[in-house]
Amino acid sequence: MLNVPVGPPMSKADAQRAIALWRELQPDHFEMFGPALHSFWETAKEMGLDPAVDLGMSPPADLPPWRTVSAGLECFAFLGSWCHRHDGSHVCEDEAVVETVDAATGDAVPDGERGHLVVTSLTKDNFLLRYDLEDLVRLDRSPCPCGETHLRAFWDGRSKDVVVAAGRRLLPMDVWLVLREIEEVSRPAAEYQLVRSVDTSALRVRVEAEVPSAGLERRVAALLEERLAIPVRLELLVAGALPRPAYKPAPVVDE
Repeated sequence: MLNVPVGPPMSKADAQRAIALWRELQPDHFEMFGPALHSFWETAKEMGLDPAVDLGMSPPADLPPWRTVSAGLECFAFLGSWCHRHDGSHVCEDEAVVETVDAATGDAVPDGERGHLVVTSLTKDNFLLRYDLEDLVRLDRSPCPCGETHLRAFWDGRSKDVVVAAGRRLLPMDVWLVLREIEEVSRPAAEYQLVRSVDTSALRVRVEAEVPSAGLERRVAALLEERLAIPVRLELLVAGALPRPAYKPAPVVDE
């Protein structure tokens, strides 16, 4: 097996070099964050290639959620690995004690509810006691169909990305799970942005579409309002209007 790191596409030239290498090597498997994959996908199309046919790429929309859980390099780079049933990430409980807690009280929250990821490392030299990652996760201790016995964690986002709207605390993940139900705004990848402002009466969202239309805008807004149970102010944009991150997404802006 040959492992070839290509690095994030920090520039168009970086992406083009990676696509040229990808085309030459024809890898059997790849791992990367969705935003990087979308940048490579768009670059391949600009180079006149069909990403799926010529490079064997899968669109970012096909990446399953909750694939990994990290506790940072200072604690554990990969605290959990994905379940092959795509049902969360199994935590290495022999390496660390993992909790989900209420940020205000420090008390544990019930399994299945979002809480701050707090980790106590057991096997690393730099021992950390109840280290708060400020990630929002859910834990599930029920038996997993895959046979793995360690608990599962579902990484939902960062606490800094919480947006308050109509009395609800929402994460970009909540919006993404709805958008992926509508093909026109989710393939090859859902590009969207939550707007955080002093007006919290409704959720402001910007979403890209290959072919924006008033009808599609109404349909997306209606589904978001139905699923999230709050008022939504949606701005439907043409594909490419939102900035493309090279590595991790920045799905929340303050205005």
